Amino acid sequence: MPEGVINRRPGIAPWVAIIFAASAVPLHYLSANLGKVPVIEAVQTWAALAVAGIVLALLLRAARLTAAQASLIAAGGLILVFAEESFRSVVLSIGLDLPYVAAPLGVVGLFLLLAVAVIYFRRPAEVIVTFVAAALCVTSASACYTLYQRNAALEAKWSRLKLLPVPALSVGESGTPNIYYILLDGLGRFDTLSARYGIATASYKNRLESLGFKIADQSYANYPQTLLSLNAALGMQYLDAFSEAAGSSKEDQQDRGLLRYGLIHNPVSAALKRIGYKTVMIPTGYAATDLRHFDHRHFAWWLPGEFGHQLIARSIPGSKLQWVASLQLDAHRQHLRNLFDNLVRISDDRESAKFVFAHLLAPHPPFVFSASGAHRVPVGGKFRLSDGSHLVRDDNRTHYQEGYAAQAAWVLERAIQTAQQVLRNDRDAVIVLQGDHGPGSELRWESPEKSDLEERFAIFSAYRLPEHATRTLYSEISPVNTFRLILSELFAAKLALLPDNSYFARFSRPFVYDDVSRKVGNQREATAK
Repeated sequence: MPEGVINRRPGIAPWVAIIFAASAVPLHYLSANLGKVPVIEAVQTWAALAVAGIVLALLLRAARLTAAQASLIAAGGLILVFAEESFRSVVLSIGLDLPYVAAPLGVVGLFLLLAVAVIYFRRPAEVIVTFVAAALCVTSASACYTLYQRNAALEAKWSRLKLLPVPALSVGESGTPNIYYILLDGLGRFDTLSARYGIATASYKNRLESLGFKIADQSYANYPQTLLSLNAALGMQYLDAFSEAAGSSKEDQQDRGLLRYGLIHNPVSAALKRIGYKTVMIPTGYAATDLRHFDHRHFAWWLPGEFGHQLIARSIPGSKLQWVASLQLDAHRQHLRNLFDNLVRISDDRESAKFVFAHLLAPHPPFVFSASGAHRVPVGGKFRLSDGSHLVRDDNRTHYQEGYAAQAAWVLERAIQTAQQVLRNDRDAVIVLQGDHGPGSELRWESPEKSDLEERFAIFSAYRLPEHATRTLYSEISPVNTFRLILSELFAAKLALLPDNSYFARFSRPFVYDDVSRKVGNQREATAK
């Protein structure tokens, strides 16, 4: 090769290689979760990885490596740090059985081999970096085209989805009170908490009633999964339309992007906006229920959300170093505490009528708080959002029950304290505290027959409404009727109550529903109300 070619400066190629290497894993994960995960979360993660890669390259430059050498090592590191599963799969495919530590050690060995080769063969590195940058650019372009195709398929499903029309509302004697819909993820009904988890619920019940709450003590969830239950609540209808729009293939039946679309276009917030309400979102890190299109959003952007947590868990440091997992658990605790603090802060703002949707990802696993609010480390010490049979085995069921009981007690205490503070600032506030489903110590995701349906479907549900609306509230009300009742009583919406039914959906098939209403003792016709 001519000397002039070898000595040619690589220009921007080293930095291009790092930037596209940083995009490889986020693009792959986004493609697998398109629709469920907002694109902005992938962009934020890509930016963080790119900055990390550039910082590493600058440090290597300070160690007297060339820009090409530094960028090749940094780009290789960005890809290899997430390569443990791929490495293990390749080795297993050729018939070798690896010990637990062999895969990460193998990846580290590959990285060291890359670094030594790049440092030793200095001149070829100047040429190779240009080809690497070009290859990574083509790979990213291919991934973006795949995203485009998947998005087109999603849009076709969206066009088939028939959501409930936005109801017409009129402001009456109740005016436009602030409405707080606080979803307490996985919080079971008082009788479940008492009988199955040993929680003394009488004091919580008394304190809530003293604040003007009425507890629907026979309430059941409509579905056993968050996205399904929340679509029933904010969509004010059962999910037959989603089944029809989803498609029949296995891939279509597992694609939850349609469910996020339903939340984004929910008729409750749309109807309230038409009569002057501002919408406020308070998430705690679960991407699918984070409604970023709301007028205001309160979230600590510097803490990782679901997308960031998943990538960290798939990295070698995240899967092997306990201090990294501890940082993830600390971030999750901060998200949960922030939600309650933000609710109080928002209640002190009297500027305009607000519809506040707050999704607290607790007492759902991971169990990170004791009943007193002290830090608790879940079994295994890792950050995992899994529940039911994806998390619970016969040998750790007791640990689940102990962790759930502790965190549920913390949630109830913080929820009541927060309600007191909100009502001190906003005495006319309408507040709904509701579980989307119950705990999952006996949940078998693929088998309703082997699951404790009563445990999973019996949900906590407490309403603080104006007196005339409270009189129409009934003990069996389920999420699908929550806003049918509120919008009808407060704003004269013409929304008839639906039967309060319960449907089991397997995790692998979220659009296929088995009616289990009779099994959980929850079938009440609207005509009987």
